[in-house]
Amino acid sequence: MKLKKIDDVIGEAYIFWCPGCHMSHTVPVAYKEGFAEHRGKKKPVWRFNGDEGYPTFSPEIRTSWMYGTKHTDVQHCHVIIRDGELIYLVGSTHELSGKRFPMRHI
Repeated sequence: MKLKKIDDVIGEAYIFWCPGCHMSHTVPVAYKEGFAEHRGKKKPVWRFNGDEGYPTFSPEIRTSWMYGTKHTDVQHCHVIIRDGELIYLVGSTHELSGKRFPMRHI
């Protein structure tokens, strides 16, 4: 399995392992009533082709997080998931930026 499905009180999402970031990323596909908004704005959801073996999500996924204490200590991951392949866009700040990589099991 390349994805792990989460279906809890908040909604439905999928987790995948990102070899560029060396951590998992979560992609929400549906929220349950009462959880779809934050501060008056709708939370984003991604379209999923339903194929857990060769998943496709759209639109692309962007993730950022701080890894240190300075405002410049930020990592970015910008990836397209198409037919079970991770396609890293040049906005990613890790070694897989601009490369393609097959998804791995988590």
